[in-house]
Amino acid sequence: SIEQSTPVPGATNTLTITLMANYDLSEGSMVTLWGLTGSLTATDGSFTLKSTSNRLGIAGAWTQAGELVLTAASGGVTSGTAYTVAFDLINGLISQPSRLVNIVATMKDQKGTDFGLISSASMTYFGLSSLFGVVNGYKPLELFVPSFGTSSIEQSNPFSGASNKLTLSLMANYELVDGSTITIVGLTGSQTSSSASFIVSSASGKLGSLANWNIDGTLVLTAALGGLASNTPIQVTFNLINARTAQPSPAIRVTATILDGNSSIIGSIAETSMSVFDTALYGVSNGLKPLKVVIGVCNIGYTSVNGSVCMACPKNTYKSATGNSSCANCPAKTVSPAASIGVEDCSPYVNMDEGECEVQANPEQNKCNTVHMYTDGSIYEGGWKDGKKHGRGMMVYPDSSNYHGNFEEDQKHGRGKEVLANGDIYEGEYMHDKKHGRGIYTFTYTQQVEILWYQNDQAIKEELVWISDTKWAWRQKDAEELRK
Repeated sequence: SIEQSTPVPGATNTLTITLMANYDLSEGSMVTLWGLTGSLTATDGSFTLKSTSNRLGIAGAWTQAGELVLTAASGGVTSGTAYTVAFDLINGLISQPSRLVNIVATMKDQKGTDFGLISSASMTYFGLSSLFGVVNGYKPLELFVPSFGTSSIEQSNPFSGASNKLTLSLMANYELVDGSTITIVGLTGSQTSSSASFIVSSASGKLGSLANWNIDGTLVLTAALGGLASNTPIQVTFNLINARTAQPSPAIRVTATILDGNSSIIGSIAETSMSVFDTALYGVSNGLKPLKVVIGVCNIGYTSVNGSVCMACPKNTYKSATGNSSCANCPAKTVSPAASIGVEDCSPYVNMDEGECEVQANPEQNKCNTVHMYTDGSIYEGGWKDGKKHGRGMMVYPDSSNYHGNFEEDQKHGRGKEVLANGDIYEGEYMHDKKHGRGIYTFTYTQQVEILWYQNDQAIKEELVWISDTKWAWRQKDAEELRK
């Protein structure tokens, strides 16, 4: 069998073979392995190795083509006894699948005369094992470049001088055991002082609760509490104080140092740029980009106080220009939703039969109905509660269908009458926006009238069917025809 010590490209890789022959291999017998391709180790006729009790020597003949010849030394190899041989190769620099390694032996007797051959065979290996989180990492010369499958960063606040929570999202393709480090560089421009005990938050503490922060923009996280398994996403958050002056988002990069279980470095993840999001925040273009800082320039529909965070204009106000100006009030007896961008968003109140009433700041706090036009062309006139259609109201849709009746929590609920686009009419009970209970359905084309019972918008029982042209009716309850 054969296995390796590391799948990291460019690393020194100790390969260990275990042999047991069914014949004695006397001094001078030769064991040849081939197929060890892809390493950077140069050809060497005195290639250093270690073998059990030196029975297969302390040196062999290695060629960069992937062949290693071992020669039995004094005492030779005894049949039925397992021997190990270990040697170091320098891994190649790119990912590659494992190699199929073959073995053959030429046997000599105690007089040094060739007397037989152990025919070639493929060596076995640990095909189901992972090493440092790399599947098949024990297979000979299986190489896998360490990298971050995910590495992104975003911020919570783009405004000068503000406390800004940054969120890192990371996922490495190698296991990061305790003591392994992840280093973020380029977090420049903040006012946060250097600290060797900088507070961070990571899922289950896998990347610690304290980090090393330097005001030059370097943050070092250390794996802890069992470390982080390979291909496992994790988020880390921390707070910085933004610069007092405006600045663009800096280029932020990430790297990692990978340790084994004995605190020895076995490899690293090369420095790479972190992903950012071109998403607006508080009305600031690209405001999610890390450490982008602006001085309170707000988008339409948003305003700020003293150049701090942009906030949505409150209900019944609007703002139609960028900048830090205040939101304007809607005209008298009109209302608008939060973040309105123009006076056209202000809808008028319409008085109910109770007569004149006083318009309050929120629709649900007054005795007036309002008229509201939706972006799809629908129009609602009626009562409101907590910003939702509630009470008596009328809804007219773009296809000319309409509903008059009760609303509750933005849904048709209670008694109502609905005229469909084809002219059919339903008048009866609703529950949670669906026909539910007893109702009368009139088919315009056939003039057929049905008294039905509904459940969740589905007719479940007919009570009476009446066709006005024939004066004929059927009463389901009594199972009899009725003639008029």
